[in-house]
Amino acid sequence: MEFKTIDKIYRPLIEHIVRESNGIKYYDMFLEPDFSELNADKAVEILQQLQSVYVRGIIERSHMACVTTLARTSRWLSSITHSVEDGNALSFASSLRGLLESSADSFHLMKHLHPSLASSFKYIYIALNYPKDLKNGLLNFESLENLLIHYAYAKHWKRGEQPPLHHQNKSNTEYIKCLESFDVPGLSDLYSELCQLTHPASPSVFCFIDETDNDLTFNPNRDSLVINDILDRYKSSILGMIQYPLNSVLMALALIHRLVPEWPAMSDEVMSKIGNSAQTLSDFDKFYNEYKPGTGLSYAELRLASNR
Repeated sequence: MEFKTIDKIYRPLIEHIVRESNGIKYYDMFLEPDFSELNADKAVEILQQLQSVYVRGIIERSHMACVTTLARTSRWLSSITHSVEDGNALSFASSLRGLLESSADSFHLMKHLHPSLASSFKYIYIALNYPKDLKNGLLNFESLENLLIHYAYAKHWKRGEQPPLHHQNKSNTEYIKCLESFDVPGLSDLYSELCQLTHPASPSVFCFIDETDNDLTFNPNRDSLVINDILDRYKSSILGMIQYPLNSVLMALALIHRLVPEWPAMSDEVMSKIGNSAQTLSDFDKFYNEYKPGTGLSYAELRLASNR
């Protein structure tokens, strides 16, 4: 699939969600438990309420990760498109490299997010809406929470600084290999080429030179040749690095929309064409329509949800 086609398919979808999500505030992830009112008579009820807030915080972090991924991707796609239209090879390489790094960073989380939500949506729904029905135990979302914290707060720290747990970034190579291992070929080679164009290296010189065995000729109009060559040779790599993270985000958002209807997502018609989203949404709707408040989950269902 050509880059222009990918951009034409995805960017309107993600920009719609970004616009509709403008102004959404997240509160519960900042709340701290208050144990001052904890006593034997109300212990269970208070713990259930605390779990409801905790789960809401997980959903807030998940939603924030999804919409910021969409916003970053939209900006990079726009920048790449303008660079192609302007015939600016260096700007193109910088923007495509930014998209690759951003996509790989997001996919480090997104490959886990939708599966985790899909296996736990019954519990999450009950925790958000009927916390008193949490009678057979409470779930811990620690592994997902750690990934969400890493996505939001990890960065490069100065020498001597001690970052909080999960705030230390991984190398770009680690993130890229995570996406590459998901059957997206050639990303490491593509990244290497883009780095050589955006850093002072030989390719950033010879992208302006026509070379033969006998002479070198300065040619400041070779940009389109360089751009089209990269787009052609790495067509499947570019498709995969855009498609896999975005599909994962859209699937997660579709399920989050079921849990928090005021937060926007793609229509069910669009989602029916992406992964196993249609089946997951159908399973949720069946549970939602059949659930009777006051029943809760069985121990077996709770164990199933905990195997995320």
